[in-house]
Amino acid sequence: MEKILNTPFIKDIYDPLTGSHDGTITPSAPIVVTGENLRLSALEEIVLGLAPLENSGCPIQISHVCKYTDTQLLVVLPNLDPGTYSPVLQVYEAGKLVLVYVFPVVWRVCREGDVDYSIRYYRNKII
Repeated sequence: MEKILNTPFIKDIYDPLTGSHDGTITPSAPIVVTGENLRLSALEEIVLGLAPLENSGCPIQISHVCKYTDTQLLVVLPNLDPGTYSPVLQVYEAGKLVLVYVFPVVWRVCREGDVDYSIRYYRNKII
């Protein structure tokens, strides 16, 4: 466990589909997570996931991490039911789970129809 020097911290989440920064996420879509100490490559095996807050079920794995730096992650979320979730970081060493870190933030998946999914335009470019 001496490999983890700094605790990861999430400052902001951006959902490009809705243009929101308020913690609302869209299932089966990309999100951009901004923070500190997000570079995860130094560890043997990392599993990112979302822990549903409504029940004590197992975290749902985020299997598509498209880009990561020390300050930003670009991931594609799995299919999620409406509800609230906290991001989870699971660290494995030699195939054994050695650390589970639940980020102290809450993300929300709305029911279909509660979010405006219209295409956003900015200076004549689709974003």
